[in-house]
Amino acid sequence: MLVCPAYAGYDFGPDHPLTPRRLAVGLDLLRATGLLRPGDEGCPPSLVRRLRPDPGLTAFTRDPARELDLLARAAAHPDTCLVLAHAPDGRIAGQVTVCAPEGRWAALDRVLELALETSRNWRRMGVAGGLLRFALDASWVAHVISLA
Repeated sequence: MLVCPAYAGYDFGPDHPLTPRRLAVGLDLLRATGLLRPGDEGCPPSLVRRLRPDPGLTAFTRDPARELDLLARAAAHPDTCLVLAHAPDGRIAGQVTVCAPEGRWAALDRVLELALETSRNWRRMGVAGGLLRFALDASWVAHVISLA
């Protein structure tokens, strides 16, 4: 079973029985029983490539194709945690990437870099806060130093 963190934010609507909260509780149960292993969670490059950046997602690159390529490469890297927020129509509204740092911080043990980006079209809607809460809720976060 593969679970992408981006799925946690999807809402089927007020009348649908599978709410984001119910999904979270179900995934917690699968983790607790060992049916969902740590390696099963992640946002696969195949999912990233089926999505498209929202036009307001321009903090790291102004080229949507390059943005999508960067996100897909991050998703493919085994030491990177990528969390996406996307709309039902496939537009990526925001992302959090947690990865090993580069430059002077790379020599330090258990230090990770965190990058957060929200489309200017999705700001002030709680996307960034939701992404951070979801990305930093992992148990391993308590054992590292995060640079933002």
